[in-house]
Amino acid sequence: RFSRPAEAPFAELDENQRYVEFRDDKGLRYMEYRFIPAREFESVDIPEDKAFPVRPYWLVMLLGSVGAVGFGFAGGRAASLVEASSAGRGVRWSAVFGVLFSGMILWPFVHGTVGSGLSFASILMGGLFLIGALVGLWLFGSQARMLRDMVEGGRFLAHFIFDPVEWKAFAEWNYGEEASRKRAVWLVIFVISVVVGVGLMAVKRDEASVWVFAGLMGFMVVLWLLAVGLPWLTRRRDLKGTGEVYVGERCVYLNGSVHSWGKLGSRLDSVKLERKPMPHILLVYSYMMVAGRSLYFFRNYVEVRIPVPRNQAEAGADVVKALEKSAHSG
Repeated sequence: RFSRPAEAPFAELDENQRYVEFRDDKGLRYMEYRFIPAREFESVDIPEDKAFPVRPYWLVMLLGSVGAVGFGFAGGRAASLVEASSAGRGVRWSAVFGVLFSGMILWPFVHGTVGSGLSFASILMGGLFLIGALVGLWLFGSQARMLRDMVEGGRFLAHFIFDPVEWKAFAEWNYGEEASRKRAVWLVIFVISVVVGVGLMAVKRDEASVWVFAGLMGFMVVLWLLAVGLPWLTRRRDLKGTGEVYVGERCVYLNGSVHSWGKLGSRLDSVKLERKPMPHILLVYSYMMVAGRSLYFFRNYVEVRIPVPRNQAEAGADVVKALEKSAHSG
């Protein structure tokens, strides 16, 4: 007999107190209620809508994912300069991946498979990737705000628009510089990987060392594709554009690519005007990176070649002076 027969026992159940109290002439007794996962009833003939009440929402999740990917591809069409820039694309795709990785976390709960190995892996990896997407959203969002403030707020040191012939010449030259630099870095890493891999096989003389060497070579193939592909993609984008450059004290817009410094340990390291083979500002900035189990901190340096129209070389010199002054004052 329930102590308060006018009230249903289940009305007293919540997340913190899952039992009811019974009183009779023998004293007090308690009945505990436990929530049993639906997967334990898979062998029982229970209607699926009762056993897994939220499974029908999988279609909503699928359509949401498809819509997010569609937004990622279509969102850049007819966009403003800021939205079409690398910063704007970074914001857009960080948001898209944030939706997809949220789906990786939610689908085990929707499908009712929480507790399985696959679900655990999906939740764990989705959570880690979601953190990365949120960090990307924050970083690219900060960069996009900086670019918008520079372009739309008129806070730039210089704005260059190039003749198509002059811009094409710069794009081809810049491609050669970037490609040769990345290939040189790849060659150094390749030599180190071969020495380490061959040395390990010579010392260990077992199957595991062979697999390690194969893994290193596979990694080098990926790096080679990046070393060749990234400069080519930059050249392709540059040749499609009209040749427009904005230079600010903490941000550079280079025909779609955005570079910024002055936040989160990033800094402007050097800037100078080069007149050969064509006028350009050679700007170097760096930002902090972490590697290794012991969290080794180091600086990654980025070179940016900012073209200057041949008839505006003096304007380029003024930009260099302003950037040097800004770097020293910061």
